[in-house]
Amino acid sequence: KVAGVFILRPTLAPTDLFPGLAVEKGYVAVDRRMATNLPGLFAAGDCTGGMLQIAKAVYQGAQAGTSIVAEIRKKK
Repeated sequence: KVAGVFILRPTLAPTDLFPGLAVEKGYVAVDRRMATNLPGLFAAGDCTGGMLQIAKAVYQGAQAGTSIVAEIRKKK
């Protein structure tokens, strides 16, 4: 089991860690819940592109965390 993965861009492509992961212009593609195309995999922060700012990363991290909790609760 893995609790989390932190990618130091651009040292390793996310697709090297997660084959089949959808990317757009070199960034991890996510929906509004911060979910990727791979079930159970969420992404937040600089790896998702856009403004590379701490405020955005914090917001996305909070959104991803909320989405993960909702996923876990659905499975119970």
